[in-house]
Amino acid sequence: MAYVLVVEDEILLRSWLAERLRDEGHDVVEAASGDEAKAVLSSPIALSIDVVVTDLELPGSCDGVALTRHINARFPALPVIVASGRPPPTWDGLTIAGFYQKPYDPDAISRRVAALCGDGTDTAQRDQGRG
Repeated sequence: MAYVLVVEDEILLRSWLAERLRDEGHDVVEAASGDEAKAVLSSPIALSIDVVVTDLELPGSCDGVALTRHINARFPALPVIVASGRPPPTWDGLTIAGFYQKPYDPDAISRRVAALCGDGTDTAQRDQGRG
């Protein structure tokens, strides 16, 4: 199973998704902002993270697009799944592993995480953001 970083400022949504992922056997670390996620990614735990699931609209100095840019630059092989209640932005060359419009089905994200980690339960292909 995977080690997943869930980045979501809405605590109920973050807890709901994290619990669903844990129910599927994944290890989950939670962050309430992009700044908090960057701190996690600067710690030794970063080497264990297999997938990041992030909201686009986050409090602080680092929103979901900036976080994705940071991950693409520092950890180019680390898949980023993005979720938002708004239409997807122009990705300007950023690479994402999927976009989910809120409200989303947590089972769909769980299947995508599983597929990215090699168990093949999802047939979605890796999306490349283009600006």
